[in-house]
Amino acid sequence: MAHKTSTGFCPLRGLQTPLPPRRQSFLSWLHSRWQPAPLRFGWQLDTSKSSGRNRRTAVACLRASFTDPNANLEIALGEKAHRRIEIKNFGVTPASDVFSLGNIAIREFPLIGELPAIPLRTDFSRTVIPPGETHEAALGSAQAISVNEWESVEAGEARLYMYGIIRYRDAFGQNRETKFRLMSSDPELGPIRLIYCPTGNEAS
Repeated sequence: MAHKTSTGFCPLRGLQTPLPPRRQSFLSWLHSRWQPAPLRFGWQLDTSKSSGRNRRTAVACLRASFTDPNANLEIALGEKAHRRIEIKNFGVTPASDVFSLGNIAIREFPLIGELPAIPLRTDFSRTVIPPGETHEAALGSAQAISVNEWESVEAGEARLYMYGIIRYRDAFGQNRETKFRLMSSDPELGPIRLIYCPTGNEAS
């Protein structure tokens, strides 16, 4: 004798299909719980962490150096000291509105106190330094270098410090500043030249 059949829902076909009585309870339970999730195509790029890192590596980075690192340091005693420096952009974006202020002074070594304040100027010009390019700037001392001061440098008791600030605007419109400091070398090691000072070089 043929078995009586009834109608149930098949979730895979979405059709009303005759099903044996023993499967009705299982499929009813499955149908009550089976809710197909909607499909979404596409993606969303999360730049909340990477954008800050990419921005830091993309900005301009300026650094000061001297035009001729192998040249002996010569000072006209009784007069103000003058020296030209090179400002190089080590970043990958241009630096805009670049200008620098600085000073040259003789102080003790190791340095104990603060160096004299950098004189303010209003006659400086602003420039743009492309990535990898350099720009020359002039630095001068606020006071004349005396004979006694220079003799203390030659004796190794003091150092001549050349220091200043470089201000500029990066490609993202942020104002930035680089502080630099160079100093005369140890006279016991040979002719006096300018070298980088272990302190006073910062970038923000």
